[in-house]
Amino acid sequence: IVQPEGTIAHQYDPAYPEQYEDYSYGVSIRESTTPLVDGGATYSVYIPTDAVPAGPWNGNQGLDEFDDSGWRSGPGGIGTLDFENEEIALDLKDDLLGKSTALYVRIPFEAGENFFLLERLLLSLNHGDGFIAYINGNKVAQQNAPASPDWNTPATQSRAGSEILAGEDFQVPNAGTLLRRGRNILA
Repeated sequence: IVQPEGTIAHQYDPAYPEQYEDYSYGVSIRESTTPLVDGGATYSVYIPTDAVPAGPWNGNQGLDEFDDSGWRSGPGGIGTLDFENEEIALDLKDDLLGKSTALYVRIPFEAGENFFLLERLLLSLNHGDGFIAYINGNKVAQQNAPASPDWNTPATQSRAGSEILAGEDFQVPNAGTLLRRGRNILA
């Protein structure tokens, strides 16, 4: 769908979604909100000391077969308690300070039967200086990320504590084409 001035209002990109019997496709006139990941979701976290985790740690288009059983895991938020954020369940300050500029996180979540009808997805998060987010191996958002990220490359800019606590929203385009029925990975 193209607006009169020529801007694209809606498109299926990178591909037209898989078709399912008895469902129509197009722009919905009804909108609803369904959280896919909540603040108490179980996560796995890895803090590198010499290399990026081997294998498809950020998910992939096929089945997620990455073994993160050796990573730390638990429910709730992760980060440092420098800013009195009550949502942080795992304080990583001692693990990161002077040891690593990065951490890798995997959060599995389930997409329901009608995931392909999803027109918009909003990634809402509090983050430190920078991040790169993936859904099933597809980069969906980033901020202050270096051009060639590695396990020891810092963010390109620092953020104040008030910015970290405020959180931000990032639109994820073409969400229905990124998700799959059942288990998905936010990394």
